[in-house]
Amino acid sequence: MSEIIPRSTENATEARANPKQGRNPRPQPPMRCTAPALPEPLDAEDLRTRAHEIGIHWWSIIDSILMTHRNHDRIYPEPLEPLPQWAVERLQDQGRHRSSEEEFSRTGRLLKEWLRLTSGEGSEHFFEIWTSNGARLSVRHESWVEAADVLIELKKEHPRAFIARVHKLSGPPRGQILQPELLDTLIGAVDHIGTGFADDEEEYTVQDETGRQVSVLATTLRQHPIYERLNTRGKESLDHYLKEDKPRKDAIRKAAAERDAGAAP
Repeated sequence: MSEIIPRSTENATEARANPKQGRNPRPQPPMRCTAPALPEPLDAEDLRTRAHEIGIHWWSIIDSILMTHRNHDRIYPEPLEPLPQWAVERLQDQGRHRSSEEEFSRTGRLLKEWLRLTSGEGSEHFFEIWTSNGARLSVRHESWVEAADVLIELKKEHPRAFIARVHKLSGPPRGQILQPELLDTLIGAVDHIGTGFADDEEEYTVQDETGRQVSVLATTLRQHPIYERLNTRGKESLDHYLKEDKPRKDAIRKAAAERDAGAAP
């Protein structure tokens, strides 16, 4: 076995600490604590929105549990056990589960409308008088009271007339007939409020400042002088359709017709 010979300590020097690995002798500056940011200011509309989200969240959970209970034997991949009857009755709240959601939504809409009015933004809705066969007798009433006064007079000739609350940019009634001749009767600024996807060419519905709505073909609207009074978004939509979408769809229809003609015996 070899003998271990210790190294001589004569003329030896002390090893220095690596400044990159050892303790830093320089004093550390005090840490600066960043003050927490102040919370964003909340207004009444923010609180209304959050309260609505919380209410819908919990109502949806209860409704999904009841729906699972009603369909427990059809759950995939394995059916579930039904809930105890006492739990079902508690969740249904003696039949108030559905009605409470309707009342909650209606109250939320009224609160939203009230907040808009108090802020000076104005209502998003008008009150109109309609007949039971879908004809509008009077439009653009700012309040229910104003419409009710007019309804009293119209009831003499139209006993089944009623007041309808409609959005200012509501779409046209279903099945509205194309009436290009009514474009000449539109008053003031004109808004694009709806597009119908027809077989050959899309139908554009516009609305003037009085609430009158007219549906016409896209090419008819583009060629009519009313196009210059159309709002910017409506012009962009119409131009994009006529420049991009319509040629592409026409080419697809033409190719399909040629293919069907070639396949015919």
